[in-house]
Amino acid sequence: MKFDSKSKLYFTFLKQITLASFLLLSFQSVFSQSTDPNDPTSPNYKGKSKTYVKKFSGSAGMSFGTGFNVLSESFGNYNFSGNYSLGKSSITVNAEYNHPLDGNTDDIRQWQFEDLEMVWNAPSLNPMNVKGQIINFAPRLSYRAPVSQTSQYSSTYGALTPTLIASTNLGRFTFILSPRVTLSYHQFETADKDGFTKNIPFAAILAGAIRATVIKDVYLTVSGFYYNGWDYDSNSVPVNGASGNIYYQATPKLGLTAFVGWRDRVFTNNALFDSQTSSMGLGVITSF
Repeated sequence: MKFDSKSKLYFTFLKQITLASFLLLSFQSVFSQSTDPNDPTSPNYKGKSKTYVKKFSGSAGMSFGTGFNVLSESFGNYNFSGNYSLGKSSITVNAEYNHPLDGNTDDIRQWQFEDLEMVWNAPSLNPMNVKGQIINFAPRLSYRAPVSQTSQYSSTYGALTPTLIASTNLGRFTFILSPRVTLSYHQFETADKDGFTKNIPFAAILAGAIRATVIKDVYLTVSGFYYNGWDYDSNSVPVNGASGNIYYQATPKLGLTAFVGWRDRVFTNNALFDSQTSSMGLGVITSF
């Protein structure tokens, strides 16, 4: 079956849109404003300040932002993280919802509930002493249930992600390196009936972050990641991303944050000012 130039352009655009959605799901916890205090990319990461150990604890966040492009739409993001302590380990459940502030549901962004994430925070490994510098290790194992429309469209049964968080403190700075792999299982090798978009069953991600205590109760975090996924035909899909946030612990249970984020390879080669891949905003996080 032959396609004319208009049809080819349409399918190429459709492929880019769908690929962008699938990639976003794969490294969502790296890029989004998570409220999981065990996630090193979260503004309220518990490694930044002392926290009381409770059987059950939780946090909820609300943020609003927009893309760098003046024509881009503004968006709202709401997320919840609940943590249940099991002694030296714990179970965390993360939920997230996104929506456009102008009510448009036809945008490339997925205005919906994202995949539900369930995480086992394993007991910390023995620290390593390297020339007097202590390096701590915290393993995690997460499963993303296919709740979102994007996951259902791609016929996935979910994604399993083992993660290792390595961190060390140096004065006011905390250096974090977090390698992880994502294993997904799909009903079909392609995500659309025409076979233009391939599902990605395996991905390797390397995320890093530097946290600094600016002044008392004010923390600055700069993080980045490199993602490489492989489809069922072993084609490589590399993606880079970076984000930054400044977090102010206004009260023991309330924090304010300002953030900026970017990732490449979704629409253009010059994605720094691409409205769909670069965003900034403000948020509030409460804990209980």
